[in-house]
Amino acid sequence: PMRALILCAGEGRRLQPLTHDIAKPAVPVLNVPMWGYPLQLLESLNLTDLHINTHHLPDTVVKSFKRHLHPNYRFHVHHEETLLGSALPLNHFKMDALNSREPFVIANGDGVILTKNPQVLEEMLLFHNERKALATVLCIPHPGAGKDFSGVWHSESGRFLGVGTSAPSENALCLHYASVMICSPDIYSYIHSHSQNIFLDVFAEALQKKEWIQIFKSKDVRFYETGNLKDLAQAQLDLMRVLKDHQSQWNLVDIMDRFQPGWRNYQRNDIFRYEKLDRLRFTNPQHHMCLISPGPQPAQSDEIRFIDVQAPSTFYRWKHPLPDSISGFYMGAIKKVLTSDGQLKDIEGL
Repeated sequence: PMRALILCAGEGRRLQPLTHDIAKPAVPVLNVPMWGYPLQLLESLNLTDLHINTHHLPDTVVKSFKRHLHPNYRFHVHHEETLLGSALPLNHFKMDALNSREPFVIANGDGVILTKNPQVLEEMLLFHNERKALATVLCIPHPGAGKDFSGVWHSESGRFLGVGTSAPSENALCLHYASVMICSPDIYSYIHSHSQNIFLDVFAEALQKKEWIQIFKSKDVRFYETGNLKDLAQAQLDLMRVLKDHQSQWNLVDIMDRFQPGWRNYQRNDIFRYEKLDRLRFTNPQHHMCLISPGPQPAQSDEIRFIDVQAPSTFYRWKHPLPDSISGFYMGAIKKVLTSDGQLKDIEGL
């Protein structure tokens, strides 16, 4: 059996007010819920059981999952009245894991990741089993890791040493956590009632007992920051550029088609369409995600043009800006627009 846990209980405070209406893992990124990006990879491991934990606005998370689940694995929801951090949620399936003695996978529900290698998690699992590791952490190079934000520190041999913004030893190297890890059932020896953070509490104690925790470094994985509204807008713009210029390199088309069947039938000119518009009103019955970007010229006409949004992720640029110069992602499903500068506004009245 292969079990996976997607952590979906975070409150997403830095994404407020967006997360007043929808839990962060269910927030659409190019019309795919954030949790869909790691799930598309997890499904390559032939899952038998998918577990999620919920806390904030749980119905929005569960509803988004139930629209997209495959029938070949069991789905388990564990609601947490009190946040349990990243360690104690593993107890939701403790007995099953201990009885099976098989490793399991943990992923962050807000981990928007792409890969050039669809087998990356299969290779990671093989590496985990070969080394008989207690845990294996997926990591990628990032210039800011350990400097601008907390990074994963490791030895030259790949042994996990800790997390933070300062090196735990003189020759320690640093990478960025790509939001996925594999754990062996022996990890439960280090999870206690007071455990909160799997890195700072569980792994720290295991290292003291000389357990082997390792990193799995991949240059075939790309991670997108979505922690605040401005980063979320930038991530979606970057992903649309991937669709336009680098489709063949990354698995984004596979993800889009997994969650919006038939998506790959769209051609590039359906994704990026340039329209000369003065004032814009559009219909979007399928609640597709669109990027709206005005040109620099001042408005010269009151003409209103209508667009029926057809492609699931479409880029529109018009000659003259809207009266209030809105530029950003129109998110029809939640009736909001996320502007390029990180503001959240209602669609109504635009």
